[in-house]
This record gives sequence, structure tokens and C-alpha cells, in this order.
Amino acid sequence: MALQTAIGAATFSRLAITDTAQTVLPTTEAALIALFATADNFIEIKNVREFPDNMGTPPNIVKVPEYGRRTSVSIGAQPDAPDLELMLNYVPADWAPSTALSQMINNKTQVVFQFSLLYAPAPSLLTTAAGLGAVPNANYYWLGRLESLQFGPSLSDANQATVAISIQSDFVGPFTIAPT
Repeated sequence: MALQTAIGAATFSRLAITDTAQTVLPTTEAALIALFATADNFIEIKNVREFPDNMGTPPNIVKVPEYGRRTSVSIGAQPDAPDLELMLNYVPADWAPSTALSQMINNKTQVVFQFSLLYAPAPSLLTTAAGLGAVPNANYYWLGRLESLQFGPSLSDANQATVAISIQSDFVGPFTIAPT
């Protein structure tokens, strides 16, 4: 499919991460897509209740005075890398000490993230025609680390947890996965 062409709620968005450490973010779309083309190469972070309100590079506009002008000039300065927090419906077995996700938090493993902006359910997060290519999609990639997991038991709702993600690179995308 192609990128979405209309407004809509991103109700079916999902997040996956490579299951092995990465030292650099690949520089080409093909190399990024290849990281998520086989189910053995990535892990989905499941049961996401809420994604951050904003994802991507934050704005940082700075006003610079210029001698002889009545108004200052606006320039885009280098922003600080954002920190992302996901709110999950907490399933302890998904984060047990023996799981890859728990080990990534404990070891501060740097991985590539794939955020798939989806308006319809995709059969899978595979970057193939039968996976994400089955529905309109927009995929963003970045290098980062799972930093912490904080859970909160609830007596009235599903148990919840917050996963903190630090960003180690620029965000790239959106790319789309097309059917063949």
C-alpha cells in the first residue's frame, strides 16, 4: 500500500524493535526495511495503551537579533533529543527477567525502533507485501534504548506500566511498505 492520503485516527499503530544490538542507524530505506522483513529479527512491544502525544524531532526555533533590522530573524536550532514514554496494559510475563525486552532494559541495549502509523489492522509488522503492505502505512525509524519499566497495579482497571525510551539518533521516515 501507499502512505495514508486522508486524515484518520492512528488506532492500529504498533511499535517493533530489532532483537539484536545495533551500533548505527542504517542510512537507506532498503536497509531499514530489511531489519524488519523477517519475524525472527524483531520483537513487537505489545499491549500499548497510549503512545506519546508527539513523536519525531521537536521544534526549537530561536530568535536571533540582527544589527540594523527592526525585527529579529527566526532560525531552526538543534533541539534536544526527545524522551518517549509508552503506556502499556501490563502483562508481567512479557517483561519477566528471562525475556529479551527485560534484558534490553537491564543491559541498555541500543536497537532500531520501527513505529508503524496505521489506520487499519495490519496482518503483521513484517515489512513485506503480506504484512504492513496489506494496509496503508507510514513507518518511522530511529535508534534508541529501552531505559526503564515502571508498573502500577490497579484495583479498578487493567494493570499499567510505563516504558521509557531514550533516543540515540535522528528520526527517519515516513517510508511505506508497498504490495508487490
